[in-house]
Amino acid sequence: MFEIRTDPQITTGRTGGVVTVSDIRAIHGLPDPASDDAPSGAGLTVAVMDSGVDESHEVFDGIEVEHHNFTGAPDEPYDDVGHGTAVAGLIAQLSPGIERIVDLRIFGKSGSGNSKPIFDAYDWARSHADELATINLSWGSSERNREIDHEHTRLMNAGVQDVVSAGNTGETSGSPATAMDAYGIGAMTEERELTRFSSYNPGAVENPDTVALGKDVRLPRATDTSLGTVLDDDYVKASGTSFSAPIATAAMNLFVEVRKRASELPFERTAVDIPGTPEDVHGYIRYDRAVESDAAGAEVELFDLPFTDYEGVALPAGWANGATRAVLERESDRETVVRFER
Repeated sequence: MFEIRTDPQITTGRTGGVVTVSDIRAIHGLPDPASDDAPSGAGLTVAVMDSGVDESHEVFDGIEVEHHNFTGAPDEPYDDVGHGTAVAGLIAQLSPGIERIVDLRIFGKSGSGNSKPIFDAYDWARSHADELATINLSWGSSERNREIDHEHTRLMNAGVQDVVSAGNTGETSGSPATAMDAYGIGAMTEERELTRFSSYNPGAVENPDTVALGKDVRLPRATDTSLGTVLDDDYVKASGTSFSAPIATAAMNLFVEVRKRASELPFERTAVDIPGTPEDVHGYIRYDRAVESDAAGAEVELFDLPFTDYEGVALPAGWANGATRAVLERESDRETVVRFER
């Protein structure tokens, strides 16, 4: 069984304050979109695989929302649960220049389901990989599922930058966060502490990779839904790694606009450490540090390999002065892309 990350004991935070979009920007180093030269994810297409998106909410003004319903349930209302709207709405608020949100609806009113809609959504995303800058997946299973992990890896190999919620079950997690090289996002509090529920996988795959705010977050409310704690007609407050992932997705959208490519590595390398967290958690993301660090990266040169149809990469002097590893970035019939990490 697969489900959106909405454990009522975690999601509903009736006590405590409210984390606003302004708070998120300040803690994660995201630019104020009011600034003339601030990146906003301009022109990008973002996929959200979730419970649907209610595009009538004000946060989607000016953004095209394209719906694909894989559930077999009626197309309208577009979101019976409110979860997908909250996730997509947070992405829209933090990267307001995106051109299109592709709503890949895999869950109906129950917020859970079997694997067929998920496989169908993965197929759609993979066949449209050249259109997508990022894809957000704020859902998962309670344990590892090799078939889902395989589908997720195939999507990444097609060139789509994933962002996945780590899970809300502490020392256990499940697919797709457990897929090899999945970019998993854990949850922290406004006090910059890892939440008690944020999942990690000691001794297994690296999950999460980084963390973001995920406690008492103010989120757009879908029509006639009551996810979390209702604040007013248009907004709710909720907690969970489901709402940490869209922060990381929005940060990646801004990064793609500036650097013309997606990569989680600058975010992992520049993450701010959270004392006492599991060893494989890099820390919480800071967009400003990630984009500046990437700008300082060394340039490489391409050259034609003699007697072949391939190009070689000339690495800068001193690159090999330290431990390096080759990681398969993506592979297809036409190309194999390998990145080198230090």
